[in-house]
Amino acid sequence: MEQLFDLSWWLRMHGRVLFAGAALGMYWVSQAHSRHIDAEVFASVVRKLIEAGNVPRALKLTSAGLPMPACVATKAAILAAVRVGAQVGAARGGYRGGPNAALPPVLPEISRDYDEAFRKATASLWKAFFLALPSPFLLALAAWGSFESRGAASFTWGMAVAATGILVLGYAGYCHVRIVLSRERVFQNLAPFFEQIARDGGKAVEAREQATGT
Repeated sequence: MEQLFDLSWWLRMHGRVLFAGAALGMYWVSQAHSRHIDAEVFASVVRKLIEAGNVPRALKLTSAGLPMPACVATKAAILAAVRVGAQVGAARGGYRGGPNAALPPVLPEISRDYDEAFRKATASLWKAFFLALPSPFLLALAAWGSFESRGAASFTWGMAVAATGILVLGYAGYCHVRIVLSRERVFQNLAPFFEQIARDGGKAVEAREQATGT
């Protein structure tokens, strides 16, 4: 039966296969590294700022963390909370309003903006991930080709570079999983404080005016 492709040729060209595998994986590695953040620490700092009533500072912190998805989504949630806060203030001040007036639900709208911002911020990360899917296979094939070449120098650099590439891809995978998991963790951690901003009504609007340009 005729072979579909000449494997020996691939093994002889292991240098080019190694380059192809590294090139396909590099975009994912760079995307994962640039968008990874310690979500727990980030949420803790934002929570402290909001508890202290410093919403503009919290917004500046999220802006400084762009394009990390947790920062992008948190900024969108804070702005949504400020926007909903204006509606809460209007409900309290309108006909039959007051402190005990029935207020519109706030978290669904905030959650929608948060999820949409997170989705957009991770779009390029997922694109890079799918592009990198052949990368571990190509790196392993290049390592095999280096081993089969029987040359000491070729074996040394080929195996070393291929092994390093696979380890770096493993690091990118770790970062990617942490980024995906941060979506729910950060929102659950900060949801009460997003609601606090919205329920604050007039103060939230004032914070928005102070934070113009962030």
